[in-house]
Amino acid sequence: MDPILLQHLRQAFAAQAAQCREISPLGAALCEGLGAAPGQGVIDIFSRFFRITAVVTPNPALMIAGLHHLALGGGAPELARFFPSCGGTYGDTDRAALVAAAEGALAASPEEILDFMLSWQPQRPEVRRSSAFVLGALAVTERFGGGLSVVEAGAGAGLNLWFDRYAYQFGDGPGLGESPLHLAIAVADRDGAVRRLLDRGVPTVVARVGLDQEPGDLTDPDQRQAREAFFWPDELAALERLRAAAALVPTFGAAEIRSGAVEHDLAALLMETYNAMPEGNTLFLCESLLWPYLSEQQRVRMTSAIQQLAAQLRPYKPLAWLQVEPFTQGSATLSLRLHTFGWADQEDRAVRNLAEAAPDLAWVRWLE
Repeated sequence: MDPILLQHLRQAFAAQAAQCREISPLGAALCEGLGAAPGQGVIDIFSRFFRITAVVTPNPALMIAGLHHLALGGGAPELARFFPSCGGTYGDTDRAALVAAAEGALAASPEEILDFMLSWQPQRPEVRRSSAFVLGALAVTERFGGGLSVVEAGAGAGLNLWFDRYAYQFGDGPGLGESPLHLAIAVADRDGAVRRLLDRGVPTVVARVGLDQEPGDLTDPDQRQAREAFFWPDELAALERLRAAAALVPTFGAAEIRSGAVEHDLAALLMETYNAMPEGNTLFLCESLLWPYLSEQQRVRMTSAIQQLAAQLRPYKPLAWLQVEPFTQGSATLSLRLHTFGWADQEDRAVRNLAEAAPDLAWVRWLE
């Protein structure tokens, strides 16, 4: 490998270790150990990946997801014994053995790991993000009343499309909804605005559809295992939420998730859903952690599609757009930004910064 690329590799592993240190001690240790002096297995995997894809920016998390996927499938038993997701255990004294097991798995199964890296786009279906959708939905129904026709851009496997079917506990306020899956979120709510929203009850969803370039199906065991692999092996709580949500999908009935690119296909989907929506309801467009994956041109096209619909609103059929995004570059904090478009007056437009939140929605700080 070119010395410059090798340096980039070391830097990428160090940066990844820093990013995951708070959520995954195991992931941080693995990145630090594999990246400090990359072994032949790491170098070979990335050299081949770069040649095949023409990508020159290393993504350590993608390679480690390949290792995790191998262990989840039983293909790396020595590594699996350190992964809590596979029933193993990990402690600080296991670091050297963990790194050695990872290097052994890379040497033993390079084709399987490379195939995973080439086949799957990084996607972490964190179901707790649906709590941001339910808060946005409550704010929309408070503003316009009626039910919601929900469209999610970048829906992935569609777990957030079922935000109205989960049970929530926001801080010490009243619970919302009934479900085997209970999602707890810490809340900073100085004026009781969240509590007042919760008093409205679960929003009514009259239709739901998603759009994604690579839709997922978590009822498929292979797809579910691939999505689980993108969580760090010691993120047990997040994995348990994912598995619990996936178990509920058959009881909901599969959501419609269409394959397509947001910048090309969103306008038609919005118009179709809007035309089918009964009067008295709101078209509710949602997205979470989509913005960083779009170019500036793609963002402009997406915004233009929304504005085109907003210019054609019909009586008793408003539009709302919720963004759950890290708008500040380099920030780990998400913003819940709600755009509303009323039908009665072209001037009836508003942008509200509802809240700030953790990337996994472990906490929400209400701003209104």
